[in-house]
Amino acid sequence: EKINSEIIGWLWIPGTNISYPLLQADDNIKYLNLSYDLQQTNSGSIFIDYRSSSEFGDDNLLIYGHNMHSGGMFGDLKKFADAEYLNQNCELYIFTKYRVYKYLIFAAYVTENDSRSYTRNFTEDFGYKDFLNFIASAAGVNEKEPPEDAAALVTLSTCTSVRRDERFVVH
Repeated sequence: EKINSEIIGWLWIPGTNISYPLLQADDNIKYLNLSYDLQQTNSGSIFIDYRSSSEFGDDNLLIYGHNMHSGGMFGDLKKFADAEYLNQNCELYIFTKYRVYKYLIFAAYVTENDSRSYTRNFTEDFGYKDFLNFIASAAGVNEKEPPEDAAALVTLSTCTSVRRDERFVVH
């Protein structure tokens, strides 16, 4: 907190280079080109959606980071495009001041930047099961056993470097 009061935790995915401070600002622009210690950098930071609850109360917590060719930031997410890798590396941890959250990675795929992958809270029209069905159709064979009803969800998102509106997501 002394370095930056917008650091809300730490994100770690064993088996990857992903181990970074997790930030949240008043918009989704600030940390695109700013490090956790507020220095200008092309790699930016790992941050949660500004509309999300910093207590992780959303149905689907959205976390963003750049796809660095060096493998930095979310550059290693693309490893999850391989179903075998996904099956062998499925844990994700978020450490906060008060809790440690453990999630199991179950799907990864390419999508559009405005797809239903970015649903933060479910509604009567598009509920939890609808979301899981959407993921199943988008991920195809690159999906493991989906979570149990109402399990908390996290979506990690990065660019693909192919098309401007294309994203790679990991749930």
